[in-house]
Amino acid sequence: MSDLAVISRPYARAAFEVAQSEGQLALWSDQLALASAIVSHTDMAAVLANPRVERAQMAELVIAAGKEQFTATASNLIRLMAENRRLPALPDVAEGFEALRAAAEARLPVTVRSAVALSDEQRQSIESKLTTRFGREVEAQYELDQELIGGAVIEAGDVIIDGSLRNKLERLNGALHKG
Repeated sequence: MSDLAVISRPYARAAFEVAQSEGQLALWSDQLALASAIVSHTDMAAVLANPRVERAQMAELVIAAGKEQFTATASNLIRLMAENRRLPALPDVAEGFEALRAAAEARLPVTVRSAVALSDEQRQSIESKLTTRFGREVEAQYELDQELIGGAVIEAGDVIIDGSLRNKLERLNGALHKG
């Protein structure tokens, strides 16, 4: 686990608690995504890494780049993170916030990688089965991965369901070499 992931947890938790108390989870998601994109930009990352740039200047640069899309509370979070030289952790804060939000809203982000594009019926079937299995609303993202040869790999939180042809062939190969 990266240092930034560890550093980001308290900030993500604090942002989530503020957003939840304000009833602004979606707004905070948008603000953290924007702040994350800003600090991840190559030019901004170079400025933030420059030790000659004062911490207050760093915060104001990020806030100004947001073109008034940050609320006063989100701006204060950015200033606090700048003061503690934690702005590079903003992408991890956004990710942690989204995980907390998904859990609070009983949503489960799922990634489905398949060798071929799935039909709407196949997608609905997968989502229905996952909703039943996990007891949460599923938010599926679909990706093509031709290295799978056939089948699909589903990543739902810490659970990975590998139904790919590639995996089956590897298991068969392993069994043949054992015997």
